[in-house]
Amino acid sequence: KQWYQRRVRGQNSEYRTSKCNNTNTSNYTTMSSGKQVPSEQICNGECDDWECVDEANCNGYLVGMYCDTRWRDDDYLPPRRICDGNPYCLDGKDESDEMCKVTDWNEPWCNHTDTNKPVPVHNFTRCAANNVWMSGIITSRYCSDFKFDKSNCSNPDMIGGKCKIYGYWSDVFKDVIWDKEPIICDN
Repeated sequence: KQWYQRRVRGQNSEYRTSKCNNTNTSNYTTMSSGKQVPSEQICNGECDDWECVDEANCNGYLVGMYCDTRWRDDDYLPPRRICDGNPYCLDGKDESDEMCKVTDWNEPWCNHTDTNKPVPVHNFTRCAANNVWMSGIITSRYCSDFKFDKSNCSNPDMIGGKCKIYGYWSDVFKDVIWDKEPIICDN
């Protein structure tokens, strides 16, 4: 497991990515944005921070990525900020060819929500918690359609069921609405 250094109330403390099952309601965790969130709201499937950093490291699985940005060191980028044509990471890795170029080796791919350009679907861009802000706009989508970024989740806690997608049985993200748009299952 990886260990990350996080700043909590001005002090450095170690935070293990697999420890997200906090239950003490008197504790607060400071997100990288500076917002304090009750610890029991970390990894509960609901975004409590604009970029959804409270749902980034759950059960040992990372959704999105961390890198040094002009705003802060070790900053969190949600999936939607990866391969969107805007380099946030100082080293450019969020927009690198290795990360964003579709090849025969990195199937599957989808069209990015913001650019509509083809991008590879990575394990860390799949099954991000839905972040609904500003009158119902979902701000965390990586793919313009839900079929690839809301299926085949790496984190088993994010799986809500199974259905056929393009004729193949697939795990489906637990927060996908089954009876309303977008319908990701074949039937």
